[in-house]
Amino acid sequence: KSLQHWILPAVGPTDWLEVTLGGVYGLSGLGDSGAPSFAFGGPVAQGKFLLHESVPNKPPGFAIVVGGITPAGRGGFESPGFSGFSYLAVTQAFIKEDDFLIHANVGVSTLAAAGYAPAKLTWGIGTQVETVYDIHLIGELFSGDPYVQGASGACQAGIRVIFNEHLQLDATIGGGLFGDALLPVWVSSGLRVVSHELF
Repeated sequence: KSLQHWILPAVGPTDWLEVTLGGVYGLSGLGDSGAPSFAFGGPVAQGKFLLHESVPNKPPGFAIVVGGITPAGRGGFESPGFSGFSYLAVTQAFIKEDDFLIHANVGVSTLAAAGYAPAKLTWGIGTQVETVYDIHLIGELFSGDPYVQGASGACQAGIRVIFNEHLQLDATIGGGLFGDALLPVWVSSGLRVVSHELF
């Protein structure tokens, strides 16, 4: 068991490109006989290239994402080897912006480490539905975790509160659904902060 905090700052230098660079830190070994230890991993670098913007009730939007993770770190949060990933993301919007969204992605992940598959197919499908007071229900089903040996799939569900165009809060619970080794149950919370245009 662990307690993790991911920091993933991103910048959009153009309308069609978003660049992310960050990592993870926290406590590992929670619940073990010994004392928990500080752990960290990364960095994670990612580029997202927008091919077609998503517009409600129009053809879906498309983006290509490419990134990688180095094996740097300690305490169990470090990747066992150099890892890369790429996928095609598709978003279909209905009614008005953020009222009803369907997200899907398909891609491949690679991992250069002994005992792990060198490449895996990844896929995911999720949704976001607005209810009341800018509270959205969110859910996702996905598969292809490169750090899980064998085939596996998981799901998560929760809420997203969109306060305004600059601030939103997520809270989810998830766990393994199928596969050779089921992922444990997890709880997550995320805060997304978007600044005004810098230039």
